Amino acid sequence: MHILAKISLLLVLYLLTYFTFFAFVTKPTEGDSLAYHIPIAKIILHGSVLNPKAYSKTWTDPAASEVILSGLMAVGLPLNLYNVVGMLLLLLVTTSLALTFGLSKPNAVIFAATICTLHTVVRWLSAQTIDLWLAVFFVLTLMLLQKPEKKLSYFVKLGFSAGMLVGTKYTGPLFLLVLAIFYTKSFMTNINIKRCIAFFIPFTVFGLFWYIRNYVLWHDPYYPQPILFFKGIPGWSILNISPWKIVLFYPGGLTGTLNAFFSEYGVWSLALPVALVLFVYGYKKIHQVKYTLATKLFIIGVLNLVIYLFLPDGPYFNLYISTIRYTYPALIPLILSLFLIAKEFQKEELVSAIAMINMLMPTEFGLQYGFHPKILLAFIPIGLLVYFINFHKLRRIFPVRFPIF
Repeated sequence: MHILAKISLLLVLYLLTYFTFFAFVTKPTEGDSLAYHIPIAKIILHGSVLNPKAYSKTWTDPAASEVILSGLMAVGLPLNLYNVVGMLLLLLVTTSLALTFGLSKPNAVIFAATICTLHTVVRWLSAQTIDLWLAVFFVLTLMLLQKPEKKLSYFVKLGFSAGMLVGTKYTGPLFLLVLAIFYTKSFMTNINIKRCIAFFIPFTVFGLFWYIRNYVLWHDPYYPQPILFFKGIPGWSILNISPWKIVLFYPGGLTGTLNAFFSEYGVWSLALPVALVLFVYGYKKIHQVKYTLATKLFIIGVLNLVIYLFLPDGPYFNLYISTIRYTYPALIPLILSLFLIAKEFQKEELVSAIAMINMLMPTEFGLQYGFHPKILLAFIPIGLLVYFINFHKLRRIFPVRFPIF
């Protein structure tokens, strides 16, 4: 198991090395990045966040994660590093999430590598889209909620993470609402006035601020999208075509959606039906505590998948593929629930082998990337370092609570 964990970690580090190199020799080209993520980051950098005229040629979405992008601009780093840094953080938080839910350190690393090497993650490493960052803050919020504390610093961290989740994208509040269904009781048990203030200050600064800005400038917190009784811009129809409509009403919609999921998630596109079957089959065989944890993750994933069904999409293959990135908050808990079930069935080696096979699919480490011997040469010392890591000391690299928190 330790060897598989090291190999999986090597694969992730190779991707990080590969895309870091290309970040320094390429420029942004992705459509959404050029259309509004980079322009929004420039608005932040120029201090024009509260100037309505600054948004005349771009969108007014929440922009908490574009603040990070503006930071790269400020220090002169390549913008194509944006999601590379996001992937590194995703590796850290998914490892910590798995440890929090009871996986062993090797299995936690394999789970994190599984997520980071998904085609739907790797595809966007040279873009400036914010869905990968949304996944980082969703996972971090879930991890913090799963292990509550009474320290003021805990509530500051939770307020920051939940604020960044809400402030990254309009879907953030919906994903936070799903988490609230399971964790409000434990959150309220530990709350008092000081802790409430410690939570709401960062939550407001990083999250609610963007909705308050929209309300002050346009009298609509979700501007320009019409939502509920907020009118937005008349004729704004980005939500008119959503996945559930495509599946039910468009010719080839169901097969196109299923093909897109398999293209982007590989074997993990079956996470939902396989987990459901195993839950039913193993109801009396799985330890009740572990069953409850896995069930919680499963339901969180299902609810987030329902949210995805109502998000923008398009009945064309490139759009099918593009919008699969909206499902990170759904598939990450679903996949982790499978790892937990495998642990209870003592099938950890089997699920790890499946994970490794999925990581090594040709679309990931074969045909997708050209041969660049200089990158490989630079990666050799990194590979040797990982090879000689002793996993009983791995906490120094992947602690349950990393130094920045």
